[in-house]
Amino acid sequence: MNSKLIRTLIIINGILIPVVVLTFFGIFLIEYINSKSTWHTELTSDEKPRWETKFTSPQKILNSENYFIAKYQVINYDDLVFPSDVEYLYGDIPENTLNIVFLDKDFKKVRNLLQQDAAILQINIPNLLSKDEEKIKKTNHITYFIATEDTNNDESINQYDDQYFYISYLDGQNLTQVLDKKVTKAQFINDYSELLITFEENDNLAVGIYNIKDKAFTRKNSLNFED
Repeated sequence: MNSKLIRTLIIINGILIPVVVLTFFGIFLIEYINSKSTWHTELTSDEKPRWETKFTSPQKILNSENYFIAKYQVINYDDLVFPSDVEYLYGDIPENTLNIVFLDKDFKKVRNLLQQDAAILQINIPNLLSKDEEKIKKTNHITYFIATEDTNNDESINQYDDQYFYISYLDGQNLTQVLDKKVTKAQFINDYSELLITFEENDNLAVGIYNIKDKAFTRKNSLNFED
């Protein structure tokens, strides 16, 4: 009788002890994870992350002697950097890019793209990966999506503000806003002398042609074909 009871107790203990251990371990693990993840939601005034300004490595501009580097910001909190320092793809720019600095062939500064820092969301150099020499020789411009004003009143100019479509020469000169509407897509056409622009208009999409030399935009048609 006693031996059966002892065996029963041993079996019960063998089941309960691992369960209790796993339960306490789970609770400890959850509390540890929560303690590591609360920094971004419960920062005190003395623990606010720091914005740091950085620059990318120079990138060669297609069909040009010039180079460009991106000036951007990262958040530094207790030596944790967001976004982390990585090498960006050729022709790409980091998040939180404030400006673009153009350099000459000797890596001396030529100019900033913007007179004042803002938010450059995208840069496009046509034929960037092309091996067609004829197309490359016709590449004379760079296009951008840029936000220059705090349109959502969050005290910062960033990707959440209204952004517009711009164009410049390969060395950053003659930066021009193409359209005062939100552009969704742009494509070089007619030997890179014009841009086919798709833009938002009255909650619909429309298309037009932008002549780069004349800086003239001609609206063509709405893309609402439901009627």
